[in-house]
Amino acid sequence: MRGATLIHSCERLLLKSPLPYVLDFEHALLFVLYQRLALDRPWARTWLMRALKDERLRVLLPWTNFAQQSLLTILGQSNIEWLRPKIEVVYPAIRPAVAHARKRSQGPFRCLFVGTAFYEKGAVETIRAIHRVAAAHAVRLDLVSYAPPRWATRLADDKLVTYHKSGEADIRALYNQADALVFPSHMDTFGFVILEAMAHGIPVIAPAHPPFDEIVADGASGLLFAAENQLFDKDTTCRFAKTLPPPRRFQRELSAPSDHYVDGIATAIARLAEDQDLYRHLAEGAYQSVCNGTFSIDARRRALADVYAAALNEADTTPHIDRTLA
Repeated sequence: MRGATLIHSCERLLLKSPLPYVLDFEHALLFVLYQRLALDRPWARTWLMRALKDERLRVLLPWTNFAQQSLLTILGQSNIEWLRPKIEVVYPAIRPAVAHARKRSQGPFRCLFVGTAFYEKGAVETIRAIHRVAAAHAVRLDLVSYAPPRWATRLADDKLVTYHKSGEADIRALYNQADALVFPSHMDTFGFVILEAMAHGIPVIAPAHPPFDEIVADGASGLLFAAENQLFDKDTTCRFAKTLPPPRRFQRELSAPSDHYVDGIATAIARLAEDQDLYRHLAEGAYQSVCNGTFSIDARRRALADVYAAALNEADTTPHIDRTLA
């Protein structure tokens, strides 16, 4: 920290920061370890307010507008006036992993699912959607997850699905051979696998629900379908008091997705499988999002340069800014 004038903290409130700092975060519930119930405790709310009002905390950097609204919702209308000027949305970024957008493979349309939590990330509906699409199109699914034993047994005999246990799969190789990422997660408040897919130049199929509808541009970098059983409502609040782990009844809901919901995912997959022009357009749009668009390193670097300058209250802080962001 020698010579530093500012700290950039990732998702951690610094109660005794030796320097001014800025803080980025995925969702406001992170500050109470994703336990909504904690906000009913007066001491927890008092602690959170004290930390947010600390003069050393210069700027709050929510990853999305969804994340920004989560903090405003938690703290309530009476706190918005002093809090809003302290907030600046700065999206995460990722470097391109390939030299160009994906070109549609000649064989079966290959979908990729990546999510450690089998039910919560949407593995069941992804598997069922693949089987529905297979009635009219040649499709395959690489599924990276921790499948419950009964599902692991079923998948061993599934000719359309190749199951890869999380932690053992070569993710980069799977991205490189995939035509699209299917990510029907019910619980994510961002979802970095979406950026990873874009970095590999492949379009994303995801629910039309915050924050995915803010990350995936429907018809430009991917396709969105109607959401079902999301852990977080559109107003950014969690449906349950104990967010992690969610109640067992929630997992039971996720183990039996509706036919209407599965059809929405299957329709999106089929559109990409049969429409070459649409596929090229979405693959290029996804790739450009991380090359020079919203989720590019350059876009984040420019935004952070302005944030750091404002945080330090200097007219020109260029000499102090590290422009070699990882």
